Amino acid sequence: MAAMAMEGHGGMASTSNVEAFRAELADFVARFSEPDGSVYPRPVANPEAMSGMNMDGMEMASDVEAAHTEPDHAGMDTPVEVLMLAERFYFDPSDIRLEVDRPYRFRMLAADVTHGASIQFGEGARMIRLGPGVETELQMTFTRPGSFLVYCTSYCGPGHDGMQARITVV
Repeated sequence: MAAMAMEGHGGMASTSNVEAFRAELADFVARFSEPDGSVYPRPVANPEAMSGMNMDGMEMASDVEAAHTEPDHAGMDTPVEVLMLAERFYFDPSDIRLEVDRPYRFRMLAADVTHGASIQFGEGARMIRLGPGVETELQMTFTRPGSFLVYCTSYCGPGHDGMQARITVV
């Protein structure tokens, strides 16, 4: 993998991080795969299992808000975990279905070189830089339904232009 690293993009920081993340991602996709090929993560059965995780809210573009910190009695206050892997020249999973007004905690990792992930919200976007082998977290809540493009924002090679995923919010 180090031989494939591009000048200025850094090489693999930790192969063990990537392999552990791949195993966790495979479990995530297996648990939440839908017949149409999308991945539709749902709340965990035991929210206490998520205690101790970093749940920092963030300001987002106009169609996205920081997660609410007050419980809403409907079980919608605990973020649902979403995993995404960036690798030349794709995101895995590439088709994610999420719910409006539910907080999500995205855990993302670049497997090979530096990638970026831009989540488009109409006229705004949320951009995340993904260093090789380094897990990055982002918490967000989608406040309207729609289809949102995710694309790579850091040139990663000749297939970079087609590196994208889709988030469908219902």
